[in-house]
Amino acid sequence: FAPVSSASTAYFDQINEKGGIYGRKIKFVRIDTQNTEAKSIQATKKLVEEDQVFAMFGSIGSSHLAVYKYLVEKGVPDLFFSDGVAEYVKPLKKTIFPGKASYATEGTALGKIVVEKQKGKKACFFITDNPFGEEFYASTKKAIEDGNAKLAEKDKIKIGSTERVAFTELQANTQVASMKKDNCEVVLAAPSGALLPRAISYAILQKFEPLWLTWSI
Repeated sequence: FAPVSSASTAYFDQINEKGGIYGRKIKFVRIDTQNTEAKSIQATKKLVEEDQVFAMFGSIGSSHLAVYKYLVEKGVPDLFFSDGVAEYVKPLKKTIFPGKASYATEGTALGKIVVEKQKGKKACFFITDNPFGEEFYASTKKAIEDGNAKLAEKDKIKIGSTERVAFTELQANTQVASMKKDNCEVVLAAPSGALLPRAISYAILQKFEPLWLTWSI
Protein backbone atom coordinates (compact mmCIF):
# COMPACT_ATOMS: atom_id res chain seq x y z
CA PHE A 1 0.00 0.00 0.00
CA ALA A 2 3.01 2.34 0.20
CA PRO A 3 2.43 3.73 -3.35
CA VAL A 4 -0.93 5.16 -2.21
CA SER A 5 0.77 7.47 0.26
CA SER A 6 3.57 8.35 -2.17
CA ALA A 7 1.09 9.19 -4.94
CA SER A 8 -0.96 11.36 -2.57
CA THR A 9 2.18 13.25 -1.56
CA ALA A 10 3.13 13.81 -5.20
CA TYR A 11 -0.31 15.17 -6.02
CA PHE A 12 -0.40 17.56 -3.08
CA ASP A 13 3.11 18.75 -3.99
CA GLN A 14 1.84 19.48 -7.49
CA ILE A 15 -1.05 21.53 -6.10
CA ASN A 16 1.35 23.48 -3.87
CA GLU A 17 3.67 24.19 -6.80
CA LYS A 18 0.71 25.78 -8.59
CA GLY A 19 0.02 28.09 -5.66
CA GLY A 20 -2.01 25.85 -3.38
CA ILE A 21 -5.74 26.25 -2.76
CA TYR A 22 -6.69 29.93 -2.91
CA GLY A 23 -3.09 30.71 -2.00
CA ARG A 24 -2.94 28.32 0.94
CA LYS A 25 -0.40 25.48 0.77
CA ILE A 26 -1.29 21.95 1.82
CA LYS A 27 0.82 20.41 4.56
CA PHE A 28 0.51 16.64 4.17
CA VAL A 29 1.82 14.74 7.21
CA ARG A 30 2.53 11.03 6.75
CA ILE A 31 2.96 8.61 9.66
CA ASP A 32 3.59 4.89 9.18
CA THR A 33 1.59 2.98 11.81
CA GLN A 34 2.37 -0.46 10.31
CA ASN A 35 -1.37 -1.20 10.52
CA THR A 36 -1.23 -1.70 14.30
CA GLU A 37 -3.92 -0.40 16.64
CA ALA A 38 -1.57 1.02 19.26
CA LYS A 39 0.47 3.01 16.73
CA SER A 40 -2.68 4.16 14.91
CA ILE A 41 -4.19 5.52 18.13
CA GLN A 42 -0.95 7.27 19.10
CA ALA A 43 -0.44 8.79 15.64
CA THR A 44 -4.05 9.93 15.26
CA LYS A 45 -4.12 11.69 18.62
CA LYS A 46 -0.84 13.42 17.80
CA LEU A 47 -2.15 14.63 14.43
CA VAL A 48 -5.41 15.91 15.92
CA GLU A 49 -4.30 17.29 19.28
CA GLU A 50 -0.76 18.49 18.52
CA ASP A 51 -0.66 19.14 14.78
CA GLN A 52 -4.34 20.19 14.70
CA VAL A 53 -4.96 18.75 11.26
CA PHE A 54 -7.98 19.83 9.26
CA ALA A 55 -8.67 16.29 8.06
CA MET A 56 -7.35 12.75 7.85
CA PHE A 57 -6.70 11.56 4.31
CA GLY A 58 -6.13 8.13 2.82
CA SER A 59 -5.65 6.14 6.02
CA ILE A 60 -4.88 2.51 5.25
CA GLY A 61 -5.57 -0.72 7.06
CA SER A 62 -8.02 -2.42 9.39
CA SER A 63 -6.42 -0.69 12.39
CA HIS A 64 -8.42 2.40 11.33
CA LEU A 65 -11.36 0.86 13.19
CA ALA A 66 -9.55 1.71 16.40
CA VAL A 67 -9.52 5.46 15.72
CA TYR A 68 -12.49 6.42 13.56
CA LYS A 69 -14.87 6.97 16.51
CA TYR A 70 -12.34 9.34 18.06
CA LEU A 71 -12.22 11.30 14.78
CA VAL A 72 -16.02 11.45 14.67
CA GLU A 73 -16.13 12.76 18.25
CA LYS A 74 -13.54 15.43 17.39
CA GLY A 75 -15.40 16.43 14.23
CA VAL A 76 -12.35 15.74 12.03
CA PRO A 77 -13.25 14.80 8.42
CA ASP A 78 -12.04 11.27 7.68
CA LEU A 79 -11.48 11.13 3.93
CA PHE A 80 -11.04 8.19 1.55
CA PHE A 81 -9.60 5.59 3.93
CA SER A 82 -9.03 2.07 2.64
CA ASP A 83 -11.25 -0.09 4.78
CA GLY A 84 -14.74 -1.32 4.01
CA VAL A 85 -16.24 -2.67 7.23
CA ALA A 86 -19.95 -1.77 7.35
CA GLU A 87 -19.59 -0.30 10.85
CA TYR A 88 -18.21 2.93 9.38
CA VAL A 89 -21.43 3.80 7.55
CA LYS A 90 -24.14 2.12 9.63
CA PRO A 91 -25.50 4.54 10.60
CA LEU A 92 -24.20 7.20 8.22
CA LYS A 93 -21.87 9.77 9.80
CA LYS A 94 -21.41 13.22 8.26
CA THR A 95 -17.60 13.29 8.62
CA ILE A 96 -16.91 9.76 7.33
CA PHE A 97 -15.99 9.26 3.66
CA PRO A 98 -14.73 5.72 2.89
CA GLY A 99 -12.43 5.35 -0.09
CA LYS A 100 -13.88 2.04 -1.22
CA ALA A 101 -17.12 0.14 -1.36
CA SER A 102 -17.97 -1.90 1.71
CA TYR A 103 -16.87 -5.53 1.81
CA ALA A 104 -20.52 -6.53 2.01
CA THR A 105 -21.35 -4.55 -1.14
CA GLU A 106 -18.46 -6.13 -3.05
CA GLY A 107 -19.34 -9.59 -1.78
CA THR A 108 -22.94 -9.21 -2.92
CA ALA A 109 -21.77 -8.13 -6.39
CA LEU A 110 -19.38 -11.06 -6.74
CA GLY A 111 -22.03 -13.51 -5.55
CA LYS A 112 -24.39 -12.27 -8.26
CA ILE A 113 -21.64 -12.64 -10.89
CA VAL A 114 -21.07 -16.27 -9.89
CA VAL A 115 -24.78 -17.06 -10.10
CA GLU A 116 -25.08 -15.40 -13.51
CA LYS A 117 -21.82 -16.51 -15.16
CA GLN A 118 -20.78 -19.76 -13.47
CA LYS A 119 -23.98 -21.83 -13.42
CA GLY A 120 -23.60 -25.33 -12.04
CA LYS A 121 -20.07 -24.76 -10.71
CA LYS A 122 -18.74 -25.35 -7.20
CA ALA A 123 -17.75 -22.15 -5.38
CA CYS A 124 -15.47 -22.06 -2.35
CA PHE A 125 -14.36 -19.25 -0.04
CA PHE A 126 -10.86 -18.13 0.88
CA ILE A 127 -11.05 -15.38 3.51
CA THR A 128 -9.11 -13.67 6.25
CA ASP A 129 -10.30 -14.72 9.68
CA ASN A 130 -11.36 -11.25 10.88
CA PRO A 131 -14.38 -8.89 10.58
CA PHE A 132 -13.83 -7.83 6.98
CA GLY A 133 -13.36 -11.43 5.82
CA GLU A 134 -16.51 -12.51 7.61
CA GLU A 135 -18.57 -9.62 6.19
CA PHE A 136 -17.41 -10.50 2.68
CA TYR A 137 -18.22 -14.18 3.26
CA ALA A 138 -21.70 -13.59 4.69
CA SER A 139 -22.79 -11.22 1.92
CA THR A 140 -21.35 -13.33 -0.92
CA LYS A 141 -22.89 -16.55 0.41
CA LYS A 142 -26.29 -14.88 0.81
CA ALA A 143 -26.16 -13.53 -2.76
CA ILE A 144 -25.43 -17.03 -4.06
CA GLU A 145 -28.18 -18.59 -1.98
CA ASP A 146 -30.69 -15.95 -3.13
CA GLY A 147 -29.65 -16.53 -6.73
CA ASN A 148 -29.85 -20.30 -6.39
CA ALA A 149 -33.49 -19.99 -5.32
CA LYS A 150 -34.30 -18.77 -8.84
CA LEU A 151 -32.28 -21.38 -10.75
CA ALA A 152 -33.07 -24.85 -12.02
CA GLU A 153 -31.40 -27.59 -9.98
CA LYS A 154 -28.70 -28.28 -12.60
CA ASP A 155 -27.72 -24.59 -12.68
CA LYS A 156 -27.47 -24.00 -8.93
CA ILE A 157 -24.08 -23.00 -7.54
CA LYS A 158 -22.71 -25.69 -5.26
CA ILE A 159 -21.11 -24.16 -2.16
CA GLY A 160 -17.92 -25.94 -1.18
CA SER A 161 -15.37 -25.45 1.56
CA THR A 162 -14.69 -22.22 3.41
CA GLU A 163 -10.99 -21.72 4.12
CA ARG A 164 -10.02 -19.13 6.71
CA VAL A 165 -6.51 -17.82 7.24
CA ALA A 166 -5.13 -15.61 10.01
CA PHE A 167 -4.68 -11.93 9.13
CA THR A 168 -0.98 -12.14 10.01
CA GLU A 169 -0.29 -15.32 8.02
CA LEU A 170 2.19 -15.10 5.14
CA GLN A 171 1.17 -18.18 3.16
CA ALA A 172 -1.94 -20.31 2.70
CA ASN A 173 -0.65 -23.59 1.26
CA THR A 174 -2.85 -25.67 3.56
CA GLN A 175 -5.98 -23.78 2.55
CA VAL A 176 -5.14 -24.04 -1.15
CA ALA A 177 -4.58 -27.79 -0.82
CA SER A 178 -7.95 -28.15 0.89
CA MET A 179 -9.76 -26.27 -1.90
CA LYS A 180 -8.03 -28.40 -4.52
CA LYS A 181 -9.12 -31.56 -2.72
CA ASP A 182 -12.69 -30.23 -2.63
CA ASN A 183 -12.60 -29.70 -6.44
CA CYS A 184 -13.43 -26.01 -6.16
CA GLU A 185 -14.08 -24.47 -9.58
CA VAL A 186 -14.54 -20.87 -8.38
CA VAL A 187 -12.75 -19.30 -5.42
CA LEU A 188 -14.24 -16.18 -3.84
CA ALA A 189 -11.25 -14.67 -2.13
CA ALA A 190 -10.97 -11.94 0.49
CA PRO A 191 -7.51 -12.26 2.06
CA SER A 192 -5.19 -9.41 3.00
CA GLY A 193 -2.06 -7.96 1.44
CA ALA A 194 0.20 -10.27 -0.56
CA LEU A 195 -1.55 -13.42 0.64
CA LEU A 196 -3.75 -13.76 -2.45
CA PRO A 197 -1.01 -13.69 -5.11
CA ARG A 198 1.01 -16.13 -3.02
CA ALA A 199 -1.99 -18.44 -2.77
CA ILE A 200 -2.63 -18.26 -6.53
CA SER A 201 1.03 -18.91 -7.31
CA TYR A 202 1.04 -21.98 -5.07
CA ALA A 203 -2.23 -23.19 -6.63
CA ILE A 204 -0.73 -22.98 -10.12
CA LEU A 205 2.29 -24.99 -8.99
CA GLN A 206 -0.15 -27.62 -7.71
CA LYS A 207 -1.99 -27.60 -11.08
CA PHE A 208 -5.06 -26.20 -9.36
CA GLU A 209 -6.50 -23.42 -11.52
CA PRO A 210 -10.02 -22.34 -10.49
CA LEU A 211 -11.53 -18.98 -11.39
CA TRP A 212 -10.42 -16.56 -8.66
CA LEU A 213 -12.78 -13.67 -7.87
CA THR A 214 -11.69 -11.10 -5.34
CA TRP A 215 -12.48 -7.67 -3.97
CA SER A 216 -10.91 -4.35 -4.91
CA ILE A 217 -8.18 -4.53 -2.30
